[in-house]
Amino acid sequence: MLRFESIHAGAWHDHYPGDTRIVLDLTRFISFYDTALAPSLIAARHGIERWDHRAAQISKDDLAKVKARVGEVLVPRGLDADKTGSGSGVDWQTLYRVVLDRYADRLEMVEYLLNTTTSTTAHERARVIQRQLRLMLTPYILYSARSNPTPDAVVDDTWAFPIWRGCATKHTSHIHSSAALQSRLTPSERLLLRALDETNHEICRVVVRMWVGGVRAGLDALLPPADGDPITDAMEIVQGWRADAQTLMAWLDWGVWVKCRPACGVEEMCYLPTWPFFWDRINDPERKDERWKRPQPRCIRKFEPRDRIDLASTIICSQIIPSNSLSRGVENMKHLTARLLRDHE
Repeated sequence: MLRFESIHAGAWHDHYPGDTRIVLDLTRFISFYDTALAPSLIAARHGIERWDHRAAQISKDDLAKVKARVGEVLVPRGLDADKTGSGSGVDWQTLYRVVLDRYADRLEMVEYLLNTTTSTTAHERARVIQRQLRLMLTPYILYSARSNPTPDAVVDDTWAFPIWRGCATKHTSHIHSSAALQSRLTPSERLLLRALDETNHEICRVVVRMWVGGVRAGLDALLPPADGDPITDAMEIVQGWRADAQTLMAWLDWGVWVKCRPACGVEEMCYLPTWPFFWDRINDPERKDERWKRPQPRCIRKFEPRDRIDLASTIICSQIIPSNSLSRGVENMKHLTARLLRDHE
């Protein structure tokens, strides 16, 4: 019971902002996903799911660079910290959270709408999805935005470029345009900025592309297609959207989407098996099971009696070593930064 309750207590900090007693110094952040710091890991994780990424595959030269970098960031900062790289003062955690708050729920809703659309509901549902796409882009759609009529069925989407640019640069343009901030950025902060830029660019690229496709198909109530001859096969549009949305969300792989579906009852909690509670099971040849290599969230009871559905979780809980629940808060922020730092490979 005590061991289970340690997991229960740790779950209090599963979601943002985690354990607020822990404040990470992101001005000294180091990541093995930094392609400039550890380029040897790019090929090692190419085409492999995140579950199987291993820092142990780093080359000796890159490992030496990482150790040197760790040594640099651990040097104590003196009274003249402003001159030795104390950081820009940018609230990176809040910036990252703004991106998550803006897109996570809407992308999840769009995914649900796409996955529940059938050929009989495609026409009506496509207009609903188009409205959701427009809502995500509303702050960036210019009043002058109009699709360009083109001869010979040539697709010209250059009219949407200003919309993409506004969307992709909204959250970081003030950093790029400030010489004072640029001069104070530490190497770690430049890494965080680059990760945020690339994430914003990719989200906006895909969402703008999907929305423009809906405009061409005549699905947007406020912006008619330029050629006046919209596509009538709504299911074809939906299928293209579905592929784009699934690819984007798989690439983002945000932790806010890891949840029990359907939601757990009052007497249950959503539990995601985590290292090191079942590490021995991964390496046990008699227990090689995707449940342990690819753990998925599931509902478990908070108190007795635990039924057979909880058996696997009960086994896990009975073998763990009691741990400090503060670690869950650290993991929460680590996962947030790691997912935004994923390189484009």
